[in-house]
Amino acid sequence: MFRFRPRVLIQLLLLGTILFFLNGCFGGMDTGQASPNFKEQQYIDARLNFSIKHPLAWQRIQVPVSSIDFRPDTIIWRIQDPENNYPESGEMLIRATPATSGRKLADVLNAYLDDLQLPGVRLIKPFAHPAGKSLISEGYDEDQGWMVLALQGQHQDFIISIDFPARNFSHLLPVFLDIVGSFVELGPPAPEQN
Repeated sequence: MFRFRPRVLIQLLLLGTILFFLNGCFGGMDTGQASPNFKEQQYIDARLNFSIKHPLAWQRIQVPVSSIDFRPDTIIWRIQDPENNYPESGEMLIRATPATSGRKLADVLNAYLDDLQLPGVRLIKPFAHPAGKSLISEGYDEDQGWMVLALQGQHQDFIISIDFPARNFSHLLPVFLDIVGSFVELGPPAPEQN
């Protein structure tokens, strides 16, 4: 029969405690992924039923209701490099549309891309997103880089569009992908009131 000696038991507990504390101190130091060097905030839109993280420096653009550019289904931010390495700015747009059972996600994405009149060839590919089935299109010309994601949520379809000056777009693409990955659909849209 195997018997633990008190001294061996104390040594094992001490070793386990030390490993536990070392894991807490050093476990998150080098994960192989870049950690953001900027402050983020969580934006929650109860009307359009989504949540997304974005850099604190990004500013939401308030489009007046009287403007011809106003759309009640769209939120727009003026975006900048969160680490302030590049002085240029771009935009991030999120649009929520009613889910249409007969409409394919590729049609939703292509309709939005048609409205943008982007130059060049459109490459559309599947994108693994935890909120639902999604497709992504990205590219750039000599002036602008862009990334557009169409997401089929549980209750609505969403477009997430980011554009930024082309010369720095590829440097910021990992940040943009991280932000898009933080998008969450909150629930069914509230019924319209007359």
